[in-house]
Amino acid sequence: MPELFEAYDDLDDVGERLKAADPAQRRVAIIELGNSGDPAAVALLDQMVSDPDAGVRQQVALALGEFDGPDAASALARLLVDPEQAVASAAAQSLAELKDPASADALYPLAAHSHAFVRMAALRALKELRRKDSLKVALDALRDPDASVRAQAVGVIGFLKLEEAVPALTAATSDSDAHVRRGAVSALSFSAMKSAAESIVQALADRDWMVRETAAECLGPNRFRMSTGRCA
Repeated sequence: MPELFEAYDDLDDVGERLKAADPAQRRVAIIELGNSGDPAAVALLDQMVSDPDAGVRQQVALALGEFDGPDAASALARLLVDPEQAVASAAAQSLAELKDPASADALYPLAAHSHAFVRMAALRALKELRRKDSLKVALDALRDPDASVRAQAVGVIGFLKLEEAVPALTAATSDSDAHVRRGAVSALSFSAMKSAAESIVQALADRDWMVRETAAECLGPNRFRMSTGRCA
C-alpha cells in the first residue's frame, strides 16, 4: 500500500483542503495529516486548533496524538483548555501519549490552571515524561484542593523515583482521599529508606481496603527485602 504522503506536494494538497467550507472535508484532511507520519503535518494541525467547528478541533486533538515533541505538545496544550469538553478530553488523551521529555515545558503552566481537569491532565502527561524538574510542580500539586489532581501528582513523583521525594510521599499516605493514599504507598515501594518501609507497614491498617491491599502486595514475601526495607 503506498504511503499517503510520498512528497511534500501531497502535504500541500491536504493543506489546501483544510480551507474547505465544509467541516466534514476539513476533518477528513486532518485525519490524513494524522496518518501521514510526516512531522511537517504538525504545523498544519497547529493552524487548525482554533477552527470554528468543535468536531474539527476534536479531530485535530486526536491527530496530534500521532506525533511527539514540543510543537505537538504546545498545540495540544491549547486544545486542553478548549471550551468543548469533547475537544479537551481528546487533547488530554493525546497528551498522555507524549514521550519526548522536551514536551514538558508546554505542560508546566497548565499544572496551575484554574480548572481541575486541566491540572489533572497536565500532570498525567508529565508522569510519562519523567522530567526531574517536574518534581517541584508535582510537590506543589500535592496541596491541590482536588483529590484527582493530588492523585496524579503522586503518580508523577512515583515515576521519578527520587529519594528526596520520600518525605512528601510519606505525608501523602495520610491524605484524606484513598486513591491518593494508595498511590503514595505504591510510589514508596521504590525506596530503600526505612521511613518508606514504615509508612507502607502502617498502611496495612488503613481504613480503605484498596490501600491495605496495595500495602500488603508491596510487603508480600516475594517483594519485600527485610535486609534493606525495600519493596522489589
